Order: sequence, then C-alpha cells, then structure tokens
Amino acid sequence: MPTGQRRALTIFIGSQTFEYVEDGQVFLSGWVSSGSAEHLTHKGECRVLNKEINHRSGKYTNGLDENTPMPYALQFSGLYFVHEGWVPGYADSHGGARLDYEDARLLFHRILVGDPVTVKGSWAARPGNSWPDLFPVF
Repeated sequence: MPTGQRRALTIFIGSQTFEYVEDGQVFLSGWVSSGSAEHLTHKGECRVLNKEINHRSGKYTNGLDENTPMPYALQFSGLYFVHEGWVPGYADSHGGARLDYEDARLLFHRILVGDPVTVKGSWAARPGNSWPDLFPVF
C-alpha cells in the first residue's frame, strides 16, 4: 500500500523510461516499451482510471488466439494501459506502456485510481530505487 500522500507516474517516450514519484521524491524508475510507430502512445496528462490485476486485452490476441494477458494493468487513457509485458528496449507496444514484472507489480500496489499519469515525448527518468535497495537481502 502506498505511504506517500502525493503519487505520480511519468512515462518518457524518447528514452523509453518511467519514473514514479511519491511526495516529490523519485521512488522508482526503470524501462518501458511504449507504443510503436504504428500504435503511438498518446502524450499528455491523464489519471489512473481503473486497476485490474489480471486484465486481458479486448482487442489483441496472443499466439494461442487468446486475448493477450496484461497483468497489473493500470488504465490511464481510454483503452490504454500501463502493464507487465515484454520490454525489449525500444517502442514496441500497441499504444500502452509495458513494464517488466517487478516494476509493474510494485506500481500496481502503490498507485491509486485517480493518481496522475503523464506521457512526455522527451527527457528521461531520474534515477530511483533499484530492487536491491527496496528489498534488501538478509
């Protein structure tokens, strides 16, 4: 559960990075795969509209002809989501933003419906915590 009073997620398309901020401090940053040239991620400011831990795409199917799984989905604009998925190091999604498992899971549990999501074309995420910092090994 989030401890910060003010939470915000920013996605930087140009650098394929994200940063998650709580109370003005970068809590976590990492890599994304945003929309490809054929399926651009819309830039601008929005808010988390809905959260669904086991969401499936209503439009796209996987290799088994099943609706594509989109775990840890945060709906942020129309039918666009931030969710767990393959992050190849370049823009490759159908318009949303895919994060690796650890980042998607952490954000899903910390972000609340109504929190701001901003998508920018340039800049890059500031350094945030890494997983060893968040979960020390004893």
